[in-house]
Amino acid sequence: MYPVNKNDIICASIEQKIKDNAKLIAKLVEQLLIIVETDELIKLNYLLLTSIRGIGMVNALMTVAYTENFESFKMPEAMRFMLGWCHLNTAQVQA
Repeated sequence: MYPVNKNDIICASIEQKIKDNAKLIAKLVEQLLIIVETDELIKLNYLLLTSIRGIGMVNALMTVAYTENFESFKMPEAMRFMLGWCHLNTAQVQA
């Protein structure tokens, strides 16, 4: 690996952007967790999701967001299909 030149403007710029992004991510996570704490249904689903081994904060929050807190699915089969747990019977969806 090449040695890092502290006077290199490109390296300094990239390092500053990394620091700025880390601060922004921390603020976003804080705001997301505030939403989780203030909405009881979201909090319940978040806690249920994070109780699954291998599901952490990011996956739980993304699942809640993508599924609109599991309210965007009118049929459980559609949710299972999205997750790849079963085949979707299209005749049931049209009914």
